Amino acid sequence: MKKRDISQKKLIGVGLDSATLDILLPLVKDGNLPTFKRLIEGGTYGILESTIPPITPCAWETAMTGVNPGKHNIFDFFSYTPDYGVEVLTSSDRSSLAVWDFLGFANKKTIVFNYPMGYPPRKIEGIFVSGMNTPGINTNFTYPASIKKEIFSTAPSYKIDVLGDHIINGREDLYFDDIVRLTHDHAKASQYLLKKYPWDLSLIFFTQLDRVHHYFYHDIDEKHPLHSKKQKKNRIDEYYVILDGILKNLLTSFPTASFLIFSDHGTEALYSDVFIEKYLEEWGLLTFKKNFIGILNKYLNGSVLTGRKIIYKLGLAQYLQRILPGSIFSLLVQISASEGKGKTNTDWGKTKVYFPTPSSQGLRINLAGRERNGIVTERDYNKVRDYAIDKLLRLKDSKTGKNIVKQVYKREEIYSGPYVGNAQDLIIETDSRYHLQKGVGKGKLGLASEGGVPKSAEHGRAGMFIYFNTKLGRRKFKKEGMQILDIAPSLLYILGLPVPKTMEGKVRKEIFSK
Repeated sequence: MKKRDISQKKLIGVGLDSATLDILLPLVKDGNLPTFKRLIEGGTYGILESTIPPITPCAWETAMTGVNPGKHNIFDFFSYTPDYGVEVLTSSDRSSLAVWDFLGFANKKTIVFNYPMGYPPRKIEGIFVSGMNTPGINTNFTYPASIKKEIFSTAPSYKIDVLGDHIINGREDLYFDDIVRLTHDHAKASQYLLKKYPWDLSLIFFTQLDRVHHYFYHDIDEKHPLHSKKQKKNRIDEYYVILDGILKNLLTSFPTASFLIFSDHGTEALYSDVFIEKYLEEWGLLTFKKNFIGILNKYLNGSVLTGRKIIYKLGLAQYLQRILPGSIFSLLVQISASEGKGKTNTDWGKTKVYFPTPSSQGLRINLAGRERNGIVTERDYNKVRDYAIDKLLRLKDSKTGKNIVKQVYKREEIYSGPYVGNAQDLIIETDSRYHLQKGVGKGKLGLASEGGVPKSAEHGRAGMFIYFNTKLGRRKFKKEGMQILDIAPSLLYILGLPVPKTMEGKVRKEIFSK
């Protein structure tokens, strides 16, 4: 008979953005990651299935609330306005309670460190330090506010995110060095807080692994067009070794704590951007204005001649990349692209479907009564969606003949709850080698990039988890079927707290019990 294990009084959750077993397990097998090896051989591990689409804000919020995006209301980095613009989402837009709220109700303390989408930091029973999408270090990014001073006293060079001037100017090694320094600062500051202040649950998030995967995956993929035999440095492996050392320090410092290590999504090789607007135009779903900007935009073969083009063509990218965190710069580029295109280049009176931002990997219907210049009636809404789905599923790479799109979902098929109406009308799951991108130049496919910087990896749905509890003994048990929804209820269960009925995730008791 299985017995519930609640003997551990402290639990450390470590969020590794984009970590994947596909990279981790071979490194463990080769003996490069002794701490990960100890955790896996002494615990339970497996694939953690992410959200659809597997994007950072949607996935982390699902993990921390235990409900689907239709209930917590975070589908993307942005919300969408009736005038075809976007607004950046913050922690204030979350509509569900998170795991640290439930600990507070039980008079338990939580330390949350470097949480993406955590700005502005909310008052909790414990300490909260916001991470990615925080405007900068000059803001109030901690609760209590006094914690900020302690962080800088402990790690004087502390930054929330890496600046992007090195990567955009082709200085990859310097960019990687910045990531390494930032990671060590985050590790140092978080361990300082854990050692000084009381806590029952500690959640530490390392988001830079995602940057390493995006820009350096070609180091380990010899078939990738960006791979170079001249590149002797394997930055992917090197960074996993750094994370291994950080975990070793945590295990040494807190030997009686249990550990749940998990990622928001996985990582897969990315080869091509798909300029989806070109196809939408070809299918008669999207129309561009026949004006000077529209013609010049096509002549320039790619990006829209608006905020994004101005940023790069006038040399502002280098300046903005120097002064802004990478995540904020990326959002700025996407906002300028979306708003500029929507307001200057699209003929909304002849457009039925549009692609608002690359981060969403979804399409919106130009719906009458919702969009300012919507032309699709409620009566024709599903007819337009079905037509778009049919076209998308037939989409093939002209060079290889392979399907580009794996599946297309209507929002009500994968989300439920009061906020489903805030999701994209269609959510597209592409083959891992392709990523939907803005741009309507001469070609329909191009080398994958973000903000003008080549990318060699994109998010995949197969994340990972490892649970380690010294009280359970050595078992090396691989568990299938774990979903990101299950993280929040699992954290509560491990701490011996009741799981709210409002949570949709399940507790896989065989993972956490003797």
